[in-house]
Order: sequence, then C-alpha cells, then structure tokens
Amino acid sequence: MTILFLKFEDPTSYSNLTHTLKFLFFSIMKEDLKKTKAAILFSDIVGYTALMGDNQDLAFELVNKNLKIHQDILAKNNGKLIKELGDGILCSFTDSHDAVAAAYELQKHYFNSKELNLRIGIHYGEVILDRNDVFGDAVNIASRLQTLGLPGSVLFSKKIQEGIGEPSIFKLVSKGLFKLKNVKEPIEIYALANEGLKIPKRGEMLKLLESRLKKFMVAAVIFLAVSLIGFLIYHNSYIKQFTETEIKSIAVLPFSQVNEGDDDIRFSDGLTLDLISHLSPISTLRIISKSSSETYKDSNESLDLIAENLQVQFLLYGDLENSKDSIFVHAELYDSHIKEIIWQGFLKSERENFFQIYTQILKNVVSEIGLKLTPEETIQLEKLYTKNISAFDYYLLGREYFYKYNIHLNQF
Repeated sequence: MTILFLKFEDPTSYSNLTHTLKFLFFSIMKEDLKKTKAAILFSDIVGYTALMGDNQDLAFELVNKNLKIHQDILAKNNGKLIKELGDGILCSFTDSHDAVAAAYELQKHYFNSKELNLRIGIHYGEVILDRNDVFGDAVNIASRLQTLGLPGSVLFSKKIQEGIGEPSIFKLVSKGLFKLKNVKEPIEIYALANEGLKIPKRGEMLKLLESRLKKFMVAAVIFLAVSLIGFLIYHNSYIKQFTETEIKSIAVLPFSQVNEGDDDIRFSDGLTLDLISHLSPISTLRIISKSSSETYKDSNESLDLIAENLQVQFLLYGDLENSKDSIFVHAELYDSHIKEIIWQGFLKSERENFFQIYTQILKNVVSEIGLKLTPEETIQLEKLYTKNISAFDYYLLGREYFYKYNIHLNQF
C-alpha cells in the first residue's frame, strides 16, 4: 500500500481547480442535461438517527416501508421518485396541486399509523435533469423548507400556492416572508392547515434560521467563563476536563468518483456512508446525517459556506477511483475555523486491502481533530463489516437495490 500526504498552504487552490474541472466537464456534457420546471417535494424522517442507534433492524424496516408508501402515493398523484437518501426522499411533480395532494396523503397516513414522523417541504421552479437525478434551486429550497417545519407539517412556497388553483380542498396558512440562505429574494412560506397537520409558529421558524454555529460560539464562551471560575475556586483539572470533553462537529461530504462506472458509484457512496457510520458513535463528535450532506454533492459552493450552512467546523471529502486491481482514494479534512486543510491523503491499495484505506482515513480524522476516544469507541472505530472485498461489493450492491426498491426492479 502506498500513502502520500500533502498539505496546501492555500486551501482554496485545490478547491478552485476542482470547481474549474467540474465546470468544464458539465460544459462538455451539457447536451445530456435537460432543463424543465417541476414541483420538488422533499420529505425527511424526524428522529431517524436516534432510531438507528436504538434499533438498526427496525430502522431499516421502517425506511423500506416508508419508501414503498411514497411509491404508492406518488403513483396515485402523478409523481416521480428521484432518489432515496437514507432518511430523506426526493420527488418531483409536473403539477403543484399533485405535489401538495401527495404530501397531504403522506402525512395523513402517518398521522393515523403513528409509525414515523415526517417533515415535508415543496417548491416549484426550474431544475436540471441529469440521468436519474435532479439539480437546481428548487431542490435546495424544498430541502430547506422541510427543515423549518415540525413533525407532521407540510411547508411550501408562494410558487406552489399559486399553482394549486381555486377553488381548492386545501387549507393554507401564510407564515410570511423568510430570507433563506443563498436565495436572493425572500420567499413567502405557506403551511398546509388541513385536519391533523402540524403548523409551526413563525417565531419558531425564524429561530431555526439562526446560525447554530453562532449559538455554539455563545455556549462555548459561557462554558469557558464557568471553567475559569472553577479554576479559581477548585482546581485547574476542571479546565482540562472541559477541554477534553468539548464537542466537535463534522460533515462527511459525498465522495465523488473519478470514473462513471456502477462499481465506482457504489464504492464512493459506500465509503461516504460507512465513514459516517463509523464516526457516529463517538460521543465527543457531532456528525451531520448523510441526507443533509448529500445536498452538497458536486456543489460549487465554497467550503466555508458549506460548513456554515451545515453548522460544522470540519469537512471531510474527496474522490475515489476503482480499477480492476487497485483502489485510489484522495481525501481531505478542512477546518473552517482556521480556513485551512489540516490533513490530506492520497491513499492507494490493492482491492483486497481496501479496508486499510478506511482505517487510515478514520485514524487521521480522529487524530487531527483531537478526539479522545473511550476504549469501546476505539474498538467500534476499527470494526469492519468484512475483510472480503467481494463480500463488501455484494453488500454495497444489495444496499443499493434495497434503497431503490420497487416491485418492477426486483422481478426476475
């Protein structure tokens, strides 16, 4: 195995090069991209991370059932399932009324069954269709709208309200204008107010728009003051204990693939999700869910803006190339507080030794961030699902079909 570590003095140099190459790639491939207008619906399971921690088997069962319920309701309301993001589902509709009808039916189902709690956001606008994926401001706005809601709520924009038409069976409540991050003009947000649905208060929505990073900084100052008082009254060990238990935050952005083969896509997605899974049990680390990080897949936004939007200090990202005999991974760890790449690794191994790359990335992340692990967390960090690369490939393939399950794809 060959490992090369580099550190850039200017952290923007690599990022700018990456963005330039991506721009050239999409310029060359632009004939494959299709622009259209659509109503984008984004649903998210509330409390999914905690559910995974309590009972993984139940969590996977409910996620699979949630996907099937979405597919059935979409079929009745002329909707299309774009992709499933673990705890979130992205859908598109040509008609705003159909999108709201589907959202209402989803929430009615879970209001009656009590199995899960969903937040749903909907926005209508121009999107870019690329194979089986969709991009554009409509996707980002729909995702941000659902984060402002309550479990059991449906929030949508003025564009959706205008497309519902009159008369309508839907009851609507305007929550006023909101300025969303990276959206030029304020957006008027509506809540669906039919029986059984939750309606968030405007004040609560405004609070959610405030930066959690700023809140964290205020909390850190308060704790620091308390620690200094403790130092004067008791012992300097209190300061040491506070420092060692400080909570750090990180987002693992989707690793991109150098090639466009199915194996590369599976391995890069598998690497991203498993890095999140291995880092999640660490008690002194707050890690962003894959569905939230997935929003910035192939994003041209700056690292600092991504970190601010996700409200984290550290970003882990990179790319993967999967050849017949070997696997090459380039990974970087960025600290948004000092605006610097604090670790970078070019890791290459034979396919059979791919899991050495996993271990190397995880150990460097823990070391560079300065995390203190318990013995149990150390064991969990180094725990591998399998050491057989063929078994791992079948595992990734099985998980891929699990997440995009429908009856037509699984008939042989």
